[in-house]
Amino acid sequence: VEHHVILNILNRHPVERANFLKLVEEHVDKLAAPRIIYHQLLSGFSQQFRTLIGVNCERKLYFPGEVIVRETMTGDKMYIVNLGSAMVEVAGQDVMQIRGGSYFGYNMITSTAQKLHEKYTETVLAETMCQVLIVSRATYQHALIKYPDMQSVAKVLEAEDRIRSKKQQQSFQQLVRRRRGLRCIIEALHNGALSAGSSNKVNAANRPMLDAFFQGWRNQTLRTAVVKREEEELRVSNAFKIDHWLERRKEQMANVTEQRELRRKLDSRGSRGNLRKVKMPKHPKPPETCVDMSKTCGHIPRIMGSTGKFPALGK
Repeated sequence: VEHHVILNILNRHPVERANFLKLVEEHVDKLAAPRIIYHQLLSGFSQQFRTLIGVNCERKLYFPGEVIVRETMTGDKMYIVNLGSAMVEVAGQDVMQIRGGSYFGYNMITSTAQKLHEKYTETVLAETMCQVLIVSRATYQHALIKYPDMQSVAKVLEAEDRIRSKKQQQSFQQLVRRRRGLRCIIEALHNGALSAGSSNKVNAANRPMLDAFFQGWRNQTLRTAVVKREEEELRVSNAFKIDHWLERRKEQMANVTEQRELRRKLDSRGSRGNLRKVKMPKHPKPPETCVDMSKTCGHIPRIMGSTGKFPALGK
């Protein structure tokens, strides 16, 4: 059974949908606390602080298409996507997709949020079934009161997040303006920006608008080309540095291997102790080859005379 079929069936049966939510919550509940404890945003805080936040955070499930938070709304909660994916919208346009580990709304739980009347700057819609961890301002501030040594860490984090959020909003606004400009160009050309009498002549009323849009499009294209060129140069530079580092690492590993082999030989020699002179064994005497003829030839009759000469034949 496909995923969207199950969701459509659950949408038609509210009671079964609620039971299904409880079942899923029980299944993924054990994954909630570790996400908070080991999240990069809170890595500067102590283990006890993060554990307190993780234990007391709220877990909530969202079906596809449900609104997690809406732009310009006030609130006092930070949201961390634990499972699933969601789409971020600004001014009704999709600007970014977020997945497990992404967070938004940290500025809503800081100590200055209530004074500055902070609002959510984006709309977040669930694309798939999402489990979201919600940290309230009360929980966060209670943890800071319980662990006062973490307040300095919180101030640094608030300043960094404020800068990051400002840059992100500027990027989103530029993207929205660029898309609006392109849409206006398309609509102007589609709805008759060109005069009915001549398809090659532009109406005087629409000429300034088209010039402005095309100029903006040209500038954006040039900036995009510059960014791509810089990224390519950076990629080539990084690739060269990585290759150079790998070559040096390979040489170092070769030297280390030689040193290890030499050390192994020295250790092996040391384990045998000092060298001692070994006495050469004495060679045994060779067997006697001379034979006593008087003993071996005693049975031969004496035919020689006293002179030691053989007698003459015939005697």
